Formats: sequence, C-alpha cells, structure tokens
Amino acid sequence: MSSDTGSTTPVPKIQQTTPPIVGRDAELSLLGTRIEQLKREQGGAVFLVGESGVGKTRLLKEAVLLAGRAGFTGLLVGCRGSEQGPLVPVAFLLRGLLSVATSLPPAVRARRVQQRLNDLSLNQHTAVVTDLINQVGSSKLPFNPDQTVDANIPAIATATVDIIRQLAAGEKPVVAAFDDIDQAGPDLQAVLVRLLANLPDLPVIVLGALARTGTFPLSGAGGVLELAPLNQQETAELIGGLLADNPDPEFGEMVWNLTDGSPLLVRMLIEDLSEDSRLQARPQGIHLVDGGTMQGLMQIVRRHLKQLDDADTAVLRALAVLGSGSPIAQIETLLPGGENGRLSALSAGGWVERLPDTDRFRYVNRITQDMVYSGMSPHERSVFHKRAGEYFYNTSLMGDRLFTTQAIAHYRLAGDSSGALEALDLAVREARSHNDEEAIIRLLQTGIAITSASPAASSKRTEFAERLGDIHARRGDYRKAASAYGESGVGQNALRLRGKLGLSLLVFDGVRSSHVLGKITRRVPLDFPGDLRWVLEAGHAWALSLAGSHYNAIRHVRDVLATLGSLSGYGAARTLMRAMLGMVLFYNGDLVDAQPHLDTARQSWEARADQQGVLLINRVLNEAPRSEVTDLLMQILLHPLLIDPMVE
Repeated sequence: MSSDTGSTTPVPKIQQTTPPIVGRDAELSLLGTRIEQLKREQGGAVFLVGESGVGKTRLLKEAVLLAGRAGFTGLLVGCRGSEQGPLVPVAFLLRGLLSVATSLPPAVRARRVQQRLNDLSLNQHTAVVTDLINQVGSSKLPFNPDQTVDANIPAIATATVDIIRQLAAGEKPVVAAFDDIDQAGPDLQAVLVRLLANLPDLPVIVLGALARTGTFPLSGAGGVLELAPLNQQETAELIGGLLADNPDPEFGEMVWNLTDGSPLLVRMLIEDLSEDSRLQARPQGIHLVDGGTMQGLMQIVRRHLKQLDDADTAVLRALAVLGSGSPIAQIETLLPGGENGRLSALSAGGWVERLPDTDRFRYVNRITQDMVYSGMSPHERSVFHKRAGEYFYNTSLMGDRLFTTQAIAHYRLAGDSSGALEALDLAVREARSHNDEEAIIRLLQTGIAITSASPAASSKRTEFAERLGDIHARRGDYRKAASAYGESGVGQNALRLRGKLGLSLLVFDGVRSSHVLGKITRRVPLDFPGDLRWVLEAGHAWALSLAGSHYNAIRHVRDVLATLGSLSGYGAARTLMRAMLGMVLFYNGDLVDAQPHLDTARQSWEARADQQGVLLINRVLNEAPRSEVTDLLMQILLHPLLIDPMVE
C-alpha cells in the first residue's frame, strides 16, 4: 500500500442491504425502454446472461421496481431452489398475478382463487390453479420430482397465459422476471416456453437471468444482454457506493484483481473487511488499516465457517450437498443430531434463506454454496452423499413419490455404484409401469456410465447396452443402436450384443458389419438359442455382398449350407441361408442361378405363414434397391432378437 500515512478515520460498517448499480447504464436503459413500450401493448422477452455474481439479479429487481412505478404488475420469481419443487415458481407467479396472499389458510386461498378467476371469466382453470397453489404451500413436494414433464403442464401453462392475457385486457400489463432461469427443471421450462410462444399476443415482458453456460432456450427473446464483469474504474465506483467514500487507487486495484470484477464478490469482500474493521479513510481514499494483503473469497468463507460450531457447519454442508430448495426434513436426514432450529440462526447470519411460504431453504447465493461444497474433504462429501442417496432410495421404496433420480445422483457422487444401480433398477421398473420409454433410455444411458467405471459390473453394462440398443433398433435408428451395442462387455450375453452390433451396421456400413460379424459368428455355438449362429451367418453373407465381396459372400453361404446339411433339424436356418444365397446371386447379376434359391425360400416361408420372408423375396424379384431390401432383412434378422423394453 502507499507509504503516505496522512490522517485516518475509521470506516463505518456497511449498513445498506441493497448495493448500488454500477456499470449497467446501457442495460437499465434498454429495460426501461421495453417496459415503457408496454403502454403501447408491445411485449417481448429479454434475457440477462452472465456469470454468477455479475449482477443479473440486481437488474431484475430494478426492472420490477420500474414496472411498479409505471403502474404495471411486476413480479420477481426465483427459480434457484426449484429442483425438487419444479413448479413452485409458477405457483408464486400465479399467486402474485391473482393477489392471493401466502399467509391465507388453504381453504381461504381456494375461495380467493375461485373469486379472482371468476372476475377474469376464467372459471375453467379454477381446479388446476387452486391445486397448484395449495400444494406448494404444503410440506409435500409438488408434482413429480424426477426429470419428466408433469401431465398437468399443458393445463398449467394455458392457465398462466390466459390469466396474464385477461389481466392485460384490464389495462394491467405484466413484467414477470425469472431469476436463475437456467436452473428451472423440465416442468417449469415447459410452462415458460409456452408463455414465450404467446408473447406476440400479450402485453407482457418476460425477463430471464441465466448463467452463460445455461441451457434454457433463448428463442423468442427480444434481446439478449451479455453482462460483463466490472472494469477497474467501475469496481472502484461500487466500492465507493458501498462505503460512501472512494477507495485509494491501490486498494481499488487489489479488490478488482481479487474479485475479477464480480459485483457480488466485491460486496462480499468489502462487507468482510468492514465487519473486521480493517478499513480506514484517509485523504487518498479508503485503505487497509494494516497495509497488508487480502484473503480470497474461499479463504474468507473458510474463516467464517471456522467461527461456527460443528453442528452449524454440518447443516451448511448438508444443504450444499442436497442443493438449494431442500426441505428441513431432508436436511435433517443427513444430520445424526437433527437440525434443531439451526437453519433459522444461519438465516439470521446471512448464510441461508427460507423460500417464501415453504419449509425449504437455500443459500443466499450460489457462490457461497459452491465454496462450502468445494471446501469439504472428499470423505465428508462421500458420507453426506451416501446418506442422501439412502434417504431418497428408502423414500422411493416406502412412498408413492419416486426420488430415484436424486438417489442415483447422490450414490454416484458418493462413489457407491452398487447403491446407484439398485436405485436405477427401481427407476426403470417405475418407468416401465408408466410405459415411459424416453425415461428408460435416459436411465440405461446412466447405467452404462455407472458401470463403465467398474470392471466388476461388466455384465450389467452389457445388459444396459443391449437394452438401449434394442430400443433404438425397434425405432429403426440403427446408428444409435450400433453406438449402444458398441459398449464393451463380457460373458455369454456379449456374443448376442456384438452380433446385434454387426447386424445394425448392415444398414449404413457394410464393410464394418462384415468385419464385426466375421469375428463374432464363429464364436457362437451352433445350438445357441434363437438360431443366433445362423442369423449372424446370414447377416455376414449380406454384409460381404454390400461391401462388394460377392465371391466371398457366395462361398460363405455355400459353406454354411454345407454345414447345415450335416445337421438334423435347423429347417428355418436352411430357408434363411437359401434366401441369402439367392439374394447375393441376384444382386451380383446371376439372375438365372438366383431364381431357384429364391423360389425355394419363398415356398418355405409361405408354408410357415411367414409374411415378412415372402415380402422380402418379392421385393428382391421386383429389383428393389439394396437399401430397401436391407431394411426388410433387418425385420427378419435383428428384430426377433430384440428385447421389449417394457418387459423385465
């Protein structure tokens, strides 16, 4: 620091809870303009994009205030903490739109909703809106906590759009600001996407704040504002606004370098220095009283954690592991001694905050949560994740609401692959009971990822890979099927899986198909169930033909027929190989030689009432393209081997 000591005076501790807005004149101007346009019924959407702590939430709050000053309905809805209650933000939005106080008892809330919807001529939405609002106020998790879209979404989305439309018709435009919109789950995103699709017809502005790496679709946005960190001068202005005095140049530069211009980190650092009375004012500006260096934010958080007792620290770690928006009951399951009211004390201390009208808590900001989590030892994280996995798994076993997605995730983070696989099996059974094939696909992909890191689980990996490939093959997406089948595995089932890989490759890569089938076929016993050996021999012959090796294909089929001739039974295999010989000869231009083999195969299939076989021969004789014939052949070779995803 500067050697000029001059006269100094203590710097008062920061009193203001809302930091000044610095370096955002252009963004504020645009938001003000868009809100002003609502008077002319010109709605739209604006998204604020930037890193955590860059000031997105502060701008949203200011936009809501601007809306209120203009006489509009302005609502700020937080999406962070909605992972386990995905429609909680929508309920708060509807409560605000309908002016339903959160303190009202459920019966009174229901009457208020009915009255307000009646005034808006929207009685048809009374049941779904009342149910949503009252569920959020209860202790149970609303709707489905797993990663699937709730069946009520279309009705909820329609109700939300209709309510906003009717309010706007009464000259009450709406500014709905959604903070941390990238943390919205599928349910909430579905409602917001529906709302965005209707924006051209509504005098409403939707504002959304999300991280630069967020995945929320930005289509329909009337503007995307990229928020950059503060520069050095802007950082100095923010410090001056917080302390009512400017920093000296060297102190301002130190803060800027340490925080990378993040407004949130600047405020946290200045608050910490102020609380510790390490700042003094002198003619050159605010400076550090000891003339020394400052700690980084991680060190500050660690130091403050050390000032807490072990029980408080455990509560913070439990919430960091579970994630924002976790109910008290969940947090307590990770703590041997329970929570014992410590969340209220931690809330008073500025660590956490309660989500309005719920028993759920979240960190005041994501940065602190990340720092608490990363500051835990690997063993501590593993213990907490294991307890969380057990809680969600046991809850799924005992109740009617499944938490298997959370159980799987926590078991994996705990390094407990066996626990994760047990929870995954439960989730697959539940998905089957609802005929949810998309959920099964996601779960099988997760299963492959889990087992890939465990050599002892190779047989399970083979099972997952085969089932996933079978789903894609049943859908006719043979590229995805081949990718799934290509997952490694051992054991007898791996023969069938590798065979399916070779067959699925027939559609788009004959050369690779012939290579795979050539290697695997001779390893399959002649009496393998399902005539697998002969199915793969037929596929190998056709792969050779597709790859241009017509002579090798013809010789291969004749060798297989010779082998079959020395065996009793295998009539279906003989028919298949005669068909293959005829097909290879036909597409090699040997029409005369091909005819008797094709006729024999067709007669055999007709005798067995095998319409697919008959159709295949007819399409060959009608000179169908090889690609069409290959698609038909897949129905005969591969599809009978596929496992129904809805069957255990």
